[in-house]
Amino acid sequence: MHIQMPIMDGYTATAEIRKQAKYKDLPIIAMTANVMQSDIEKTIQAGMNGHIGTGSRNALH
Repeated sequence: MHIQMPIMDGYTATAEIRKQAKYKDLPIIAMTANVMQSDIEKTIQAGMNGHIGTGSRNALH
């Protein structure tokens, strides 16, 4: 689940998904460049099951 989306952010989207009983056990993994511990905790508190950082890759010299 991308966190920053144009119409609805990932936190809100997760909350909407979790409202539906048939999706209560659906794994939702956050995908975001925000990788601070507080960001990870926020995704878990929002009902997501995990967090993947999507930082940029450095070029090899």
